[in-house]
Amino acid sequence: MFYVVWAVFQPILFGLIGSEVDIFVLDPAVVGFGVLSLLVALFGRIVVSIFIAYGANFTWKEKAFVAFAWFPKATVQVSTYL
Repeated sequence: MFYVVWAVFQPILFGLIGSEVDIFVLDPAVVGFGVLSLLVALFGRIVVSIFIAYGANFTWKEKAFVAFAWFPKATVQVSTYL
């Protein structure tokens, strides 16, 4: 039952959150800090994923693929909090 309710209300909730953000009221310094935080988090995630894949005997291309495959997860988490 929860799955059905969540499937119906999830798009509504994300839509309402997005409609509440007024870009003309945002402070540019805060937005800049948010973008900087996002870039630092993504860079850290890439570095950590390369170190995690280090022991798996992958090539550098495969390690880069693992690092960038984890990219969307971090951006979704951060954009949900902004």
